[in-house]
Amino acid sequence: MIYPDFAHDILNVLALCDVSLQDLNPGAFFYDTLLKAKQWKIKFSNPEEVYDFAISNHPPFNFNGVKDLDSLFLANGQLAAEQLKKYFNDPHFDPIKDWLENMIQAGIDYRVKNKMFPLAIARGGPIATNIAFTHVINNLGTPLITNDLHETTLHNPRTTVPLNYSLVWALDQIHMIFWGEQIDCEMIELCKLSKLNIDSRCSTSPWERANDAGPLCPFAIMWRHWKLAGYFPEP
Repeated sequence: MIYPDFAHDILNVLALCDVSLQDLNPGAFFYDTLLKAKQWKIKFSNPEEVYDFAISNHPPFNFNGVKDLDSLFLANGQLAAEQLKKYFNDPHFDPIKDWLENMIQAGIDYRVKNKMFPLAIARGGPIATNIAFTHVINNLGTPLITNDLHETTLHNPRTTVPLNYSLVWALDQIHMIFWGEQIDCEMIELCKLSKLNIDSRCSTSPWERANDAGPLCPFAIMWRHWKLAGYFPEP
């Protein structure tokens, strides 16, 4: 709507979205770059040029000593890894911490070596035969995937050791409750498949499960691990 000629090639839009997400304020950067391209009547021969134009015309910034988008990406990637590790501050969770850290580092390395990989995926055709998409999955793995039968799977290319990946899903559930988005735990069907006991608290007050004596569900494990047993979120 702002610059129709730019959007004539939808991959231009993908490229600008992707590079904008590397900025601390993606929406503003996307909009300002688009206006600049329109004002200067820039014609892009290919979407790769969109990356170059956006980066070369990024306004100067200084964020904790970081002054360019590549350095910002590396710094925030390392920060994300460190913050995620702090969720699991017991040696019992070291395998999960190692998995998260390795996955993030692999993602950082992949982006550095393949800065425009979303374009390769977009050009690769259907997902089932998309070589670029397969390359990403083979290098990074997948997030936790759940189907309509409540079966879960995850591809981790760096280890064959079984890990309790559902603990990461539990983090999401706890955050949703902290933000007031829900009071139930959406992992009920997963717990059923894992032969864990289910009761009404799972739908109304899953944090109370942290007081149970028997095998704990992933939600209760994390709630107790953070020493929140006996506490409850205010409505």
